[in-house]
Amino acid sequence: MTESHASAPVLSERFDLAYLMASSHHRTQLRRGTEVPYVSHLLAVASIVLEMGGTEDEAIGALLHDYVEDGGGPAGLERIRRAFGNDVARIVEANTDTDEEPKPPWRERKEAYIAAIAAKRPDELRVSLADKLHNARAILLDYRTHGEALWSRFKPGEGPAVRWYYEALADAFAERRDALGPGATPALDELQRVVETLRGLAGAGEAPPPAPDPEPVPAGRAEKGSRLQLQRAVEENRGTLDVAIRGAFEDLAGAELEWRSPLAEDGYREYRDMEFLMRIGRPDLGTALAAFWPRPGPFWDGLAVVRRPERSDGVLLVEAKAHPDEIEKGTGSAARAPDSTAAIMSALAWLAADLGVLDANLEGWMRGPGYQHVNRVAYARWLNEQGLDTWLVHVLFAHDRTHRPSEPAELEAAMARVTDELRLSGIAIPRVGHVVVDALG
Repeated sequence: MTESHASAPVLSERFDLAYLMASSHHRTQLRRGTEVPYVSHLLAVASIVLEMGGTEDEAIGALLHDYVEDGGGPAGLERIRRAFGNDVARIVEANTDTDEEPKPPWRERKEAYIAAIAAKRPDELRVSLADKLHNARAILLDYRTHGEALWSRFKPGEGPAVRWYYEALADAFAERRDALGPGATPALDELQRVVETLRGLAGAGEAPPPAPDPEPVPAGRAEKGSRLQLQRAVEENRGTLDVAIRGAFEDLAGAELEWRSPLAEDGYREYRDMEFLMRIGRPDLGTALAAFWPRPGPFWDGLAVVRRPERSDGVLLVEAKAHPDEIEKGTGSAARAPDSTAAIMSALAWLAADLGVLDANLEGWMRGPGYQHVNRVAYARWLNEQGLDTWLVHVLFAHDRTHRPSEPAELEAAMARVTDELRLSGIAIPRVGHVVVDALG
């Protein structure tokens, strides 16, 4: 390949000085569990930043991103500020896990780091993404080399937590795709692939990488059915939809619904897991949600933030249906991994206790056609338990001529059959309900 050259240096002596400063500071440090000099990580992060189209300041921030938390402390941040200016210092500070000694608990720090991604500036984000991508690459390479023995490098119980952390990071970065810029797209996509591969390997030993997600992210304008009807209702008939939903719940009287999905400007994308929490402004619940329900969790057809005078904000979860089979002919949970199955059963047992259903058939709930209904109820009740006021509404679109037109009575009867099958008939579940609205064509 023919070499090419810039007309003037792209990186100045400032970059050289930053490398010397980083190399000197991390001179004796090694990558965890290896004999590899730590500076290799810093060079890799700087390389990824430059490949994204990052500036020299971003590349310098990448070289120095661990300077403060790895012994430099506040005084080290001031040295960076004096040597390289306020922008580099800001980038380093934004990518510092903590400058406290001793460090706060691991999970507390990581949860705070994930939550902070939503507010990072683009230059700070690019350094953060490059850092986490290189770490994830290294973990995957070591896992392929050493298998489950890799997790012995971590404290007991940290292995699954590390996997959770990178899954949550991938979701958080994906939410900031626009801020990161088009140059970051390859890195974003690679991080997602690495995380998915790690999840598959950890669940099945030295198995080949998992097949593509059988449930891709729902996005784009739907052609027919309940997804199209909800998209159109939010876009073209929001006032009528809001009135119907508020009328179904006494404690939504006077509330304003601020819709977060499905939205045309977002490509009608649907959300789940950490992306869902970030969409409603509650990434702080990420750790607790991961403990309650295994990933991947359900996609939500629609989401809205509930604004109420003199009350804290809440969230509206929306499921859309347009014919009886959609309501009552589900397929049950696809979970087969023992850990995932156990977690779901535990969550459903919690729901049964919460609702006082003493004769609940948990296996039937999980594997039967009512699974989608009951897992949405579990989510809603759990979020309320966490102190987040949450409403779950099934929006039933009658007379949908784009697919299979159904009368309101047919939709109501299907909902009744599902609740009967789940043994939930006659139980008034707080903040869970349904409304019937006319489809738009």
